[in-house]
Amino acid sequence: MRDNNVDISTIPKPSGDYFLNANYNETMRYARNIHFPESIPLLNIFPENSLPGLPEVLSTRWRKLHEELDDNKDNVTNIIAKGSGHAVFQDNPSLIINAVIKAYSETLDKEQQVELLPKALDNAMELSIETKTSNRSEQDLNALGYSFLGNEELDKALEVFKLNTILFPDSSNAYDSYGEALLKSNRKAEAIEMYEKSIELNPENENGKKMLIQLKQQ
Repeated sequence: MRDNNVDISTIPKPSGDYFLNANYNETMRYARNIHFPESIPLLNIFPENSLPGLPEVLSTRWRKLHEELDDNKDNVTNIIAKGSGHAVFQDNPSLIINAVIKAYSETLDKEQQVELLPKALDNAMELSIETKTSNRSEQDLNALGYSFLGNEELDKALEVFKLNTILFPDSSNAYDSYGEALLKSNRKAEAIEMYEKSIELNPENENGKKMLIQLKQQ
C-alpha cells in the first residue's frame, strides 16, 4: 500500500557500494578461486587505507584478500601504496607511473632497458622530491633501485638507494636496502654502517641483524 505522506526523496537509493557489500562473502570466495596463468606476470597495487566508511571487519578482510593473492605464486607481486586511499592513481601517481615503466622495461632487451631506465630514474627522483613530505615515494624509489640491482646496474642502484636515505633519513628499510646494494658492490665496511643504522632506527629488523652477524664473522 502506498503511503502518500512519505517523501520518497528521503529514501536511500541503492548504490554500487551497497551491492558490493551485500555480496561481500561471495565476492571474496570468487576472487580467492581465480587462478591467473603462471606465464602472465601480475602486479597488484592496493592502498594502505581502505574505502572511507567501510566497517573495520570488512576493511581487514579486504586487505587480507590482497595479501593472499601472491601466496606461493612466483608471477604475482604485491605493492602496498603507503598513505594512499582507494584511488591510488590520484594519491600516489609516481608509484603507478614507475610500476608501469618497470613492467614495460622487462619486455625490452638489455640495450633498450639501458636507454629507458635512466629516464625512469630521473622521473622517480623528481616525483620523490616533490612528494617527500607525504612519504609516499620511498617505496617507489626502493622498487626502482631493486630493478637496477636485478639488471646488475650497480652504479644506478647505489644512486637510487643513497637518494632514498637522504630523502627519508628515518626509514630503516631505506638503509637496509642501501646496505644490500653496497654489499653487492664489495663495499663491506659501508654496508655494515648502513645495516647498523637500519637496526638503530628499527631494532626489530631481523634481516639487518642477520646480515650484520654474517658480515662481522667474515
